[in-house]
Amino acid sequence: MSEIEALIVAKLPSWQPQHLSLWSDRVEPPATPCKVATAADIVQMEDEAQGAKFREIRAKISQDVASMTAYNAKIEANKKREHVVMVMHERSQMQVGKEFLIQTFTIGTN
Repeated sequence: MSEIEALIVAKLPSWQPQHLSLWSDRVEPPATPCKVATAADIVQMEDEAQGAKFREIRAKISQDVASMTAYNAKIEANKKREHVVMVMHERSQMQVGKEFLIQTFTIGTN
């Protein structure tokens, strides 16, 4: 806090939050030297990246196949339901026709 108070009192025009020690300790620590990757390491990283992309695409395809299978199952169930309704309707119409013929012939014979 004393560091912030000193900066407020000084009112420096070029001051930025990056000048605080808190910034360099917590927000953006200084970069540490990193190990330079060899050609073999780079090839291995590329292979891992391509493998991850392949697994991602394969998962998306599997998801698409599953959703398409569910859709086709719903369509097929709907077709079966419509067929049953049609057959039941035809049977009821045949029964009505039979009863009509029976009534017509029994009335005609009397």
